[in-house]
Amino acid sequence: MTIRVHSQESHPMSMDAIIKSYRIKVRNQDSSEAPGRIDCYESGLFVLSVEDRRYVSDSHEHAFDALRVIRLEMEKDGRLPLVNGTNRHALITGMAISMAQGFRVYLIHQLNPPQYSIVVDTFGSDHVTDPVSVAEQDEYRQLFWEAEKNSKSNQELNEGE
Repeated sequence: MTIRVHSQESHPMSMDAIIKSYRIKVRNQDSSEAPGRIDCYESGLFVLSVEDRRYVSDSHEHAFDALRVIRLEMEKDGRLPLVNGTNRHALITGMAISMAQGFRVYLIHQLNPPQYSIVVDTFGSDHVTDPVSVAEQDEYRQLFWEAEKNSKSNQELNEGE
C-alpha cells in the first residue's frame, strides 16, 4: 500500500477527470474546524485538500479503503475528516463494496443484537455523529462482528432445541 502526501503544487494527471467531489469539514488538533474537499478521480485517485495540505490515496481497494489510507496520514497531523465514513459505527461490508465500490457504508444501530441502521454516503456529512480515529473505528467494528458471530451462534443453538 502506497501512501503519498502531496504539497500544494502537486496535481493529479492532467487527463484525469474528477468523477465525484465532496465539500467537507476537517477537525484540527485544536478542535477547530476547517473547510476541505475530497475529489475522487476517474483513475481511482482520491485527494483530500484542506488549508495547507493535500492527502492522497492512490493505492486502495475501494472508496472506504481510500478514506482509511487518508485518515491514517491525517491522524499524524492531528486532523480528522468529518464525514459519515469516520463515524465509530460506520461499517463497510462486501455487499457495500460490490454494489457501491465503498462509496456507501452501513451505520450500525446497536451491538446486542447487532443491527444495521441505514446506508449512507461514505464521504457525506449528513450523519456524522461520533467521528473517531481509525483504531477506534476498527475496535468497534471488531465488537460488531463478534456480536454478529455470537448472535448467529445463539440462533443456531435455539433452532437446535
